[in-house]
Amino acid sequence: GDLSIAVSTAGSSPFVAQQIRMQLEEQYGDPMMAEYLDLLKTWRPQVKRRLTEEKRRVFWKKVTDGAVLKMIKANRLKEAKGVVEQCFQSLLA
Repeated sequence: GDLSIAVSTAGSSPFVAQQIRMQLEEQYGDPMMAEYLDLLKTWRPQVKRRLTEEKRRVFWKKVTDGAVLKMIKANRLKEAKGVVEQCFQSLLA
């Protein structure tokens, strides 16, 4: 997927780095995370092109507050897409 996270302890403890990588994989390795990132990626060009900088911040803050990801994890992708669309439309005014 599009998510890449690097972990390093600068050689202090490779074992700790491995533990952290495993924890991150459990938290963010869910296949639904890829679906979530794909959804956000589809909106990025339009948001960048049509919203002011201030409204872009509002948009990204709203759509990444956890609600959309929860919908996707609950197999409610269509609903999640609708929430993102509604948020975008509300900021066009």
